[in-house]
Amino acid sequence: IAMIIAKTAHELGHAYTAKRYGLRVPTMGIALLVFWPVLYTDSSEAWKLNNRKQRLAISAAGISAEFIIAVLALLLWSLFPDGPIRSAIFVIATTSWILTLLVNINPFVRFDGYYLLSDYLDIPNLQNRAFELARWKLHEWLFGLGIPAPGTIPAGRHHLLIAYAWLAWAYRLLLFTGIGLLVYHLFFKLAGIVLLAGVFSWFIARPAFLEIKSWYTFRDRIQWNTHTVISLLLLSGSLLLLFVPWNTRISAPAIVRYTSYSHIYPQHQARLAEIYIQPGEQVTRDQILFLLKSPELDHKHRQAERTVDMLNLQLSRQATQASKIEEGGVLNRELAKTLSEAQGYEEQLQQLKIKTPISGTVVEITDALTSGRWVNKSLQLALVVNPDNLQVEAYFTEDKIGQIKPGTSGYFYPETALYPPFPVHVDSIGHAALTTLDNPFQSSIYGGDIASQEQPDGSLLPNHSIYSVKLTPETVAEPVNQVQRGEVRIAGTPRSIAGRIWQSVAAVLIRESGF
Repeated sequence: IAMIIAKTAHELGHAYTAKRYGLRVPTMGIALLVFWPVLYTDSSEAWKLNNRKQRLAISAAGISAEFIIAVLALLLWSLFPDGPIRSAIFVIATTSWILTLLVNINPFVRFDGYYLLSDYLDIPNLQNRAFELARWKLHEWLFGLGIPAPGTIPAGRHHLLIAYAWLAWAYRLLLFTGIGLLVYHLFFKLAGIVLLAGVFSWFIARPAFLEIKSWYTFRDRIQWNTHTVISLLLLSGSLLLLFVPWNTRISAPAIVRYTSYSHIYPQHQARLAEIYIQPGEQVTRDQILFLLKSPELDHKHRQAERTVDMLNLQLSRQATQASKIEEGGVLNRELAKTLSEAQGYEEQLQQLKIKTPISGTVVEITDALTSGRWVNKSLQLALVVNPDNLQVEAYFTEDKIGQIKPGTSGYFYPETALYPPFPVHVDSIGHAALTTLDNPFQSSIYGGDIASQEQPDGSLLPNHSIYSVKLTPETVAEPVNQVQRGEVRIAGTPRSIAGRIWQSVAAVLIRESGF
């Protein structure tokens, strides 16, 4: 209601000011601007006035009316108690006139700002005359025709109007492109695509066609000169840049990891007795890396062995006594149980000799790991990797995956500067987009570069279509950690700029074909 009051006052300001100077106001009403209702007032008869100040007063009347209402509303806002009325007054005092100022002061569309500029410069039909002057300047710059400037605009204002024309064209293109994208994302996609197609046709294709068509009318005036040569060179260069395939380097977030590795953990809580390895050392399968000691296990093992010896002694004595043959069955069962316990303790003691299950390189040993320290099953002691099984996995977007072929060479650049980049080549390319992101390291949720959302089941869903590409390192200067983020940069298949634009447009049309 507050906005309706403010906008009604705005339009009445134009109407009453026009009537004050003896003009007729043919219509006032409501129009739709991009599906949004707006009030309007037809004050086109203002050009009948010879006094420029009077025309400026009519153009500024709407903004002035809202500003006066805002001042009064600010005073009322300080007097009213909290409630809906005070909130409505606050909107009038702040949001309403600021929004009006930002929208209406814009001189590139036919709102108040445009008419204020036109009245201030005293140039009727400012926009059309500026566009005509800009096209004339373009013809002169391209072909050097020597045709006089159109109209009677003073030469001193040519640069101003030409700059205004180009800015107005750019503003219109950006405005309607933005509206098309807004409709596409917030409303229904078909309308957004149609609107974007209309923007391209109306603001790019149509003006270009009409402009080139107009050149035919003065073809006899076009002669070879410096302007013509420069124009042809620029046109040829633009076509080459647009349609000739160029070598391009493409990049994508990636991770490097070993497909064969082993995290070394103790299987029992024990005291570290010996450390037999150092970082970077080569090890072989079943090689002892650490020796642990467990006084508790040693005690239980010795106790079980003594019990076995005692039971064996009792059984040997009973063998000579016929009266105790029946007790021998109980002793044998006890002996079997104790032998099993002793064997279990022996196996646990052997597990205190920490061995590596694979051959490879020790890339990491836990910090502050010294002899005598007590360790438990949750403490990782070391990381052993097989350097021959290092793999890089990159995640390319839909617009880049078509530029990649198996065997293409490139480089992997680790995220941290501690590791130098190393060369890689493409092994395999995923043919289907990933439905979930298996590796959380690349998710934006965990600091990665791939925008994704966590689903209720805990899976990570990429926000855009991405494809997995596996690459193999050629040479690595030094071992890296188990998982290292980075970026892959490879030479893409040469493609023209026009081809890339068409592929992007086609991808959108195909993706949204179901709407």
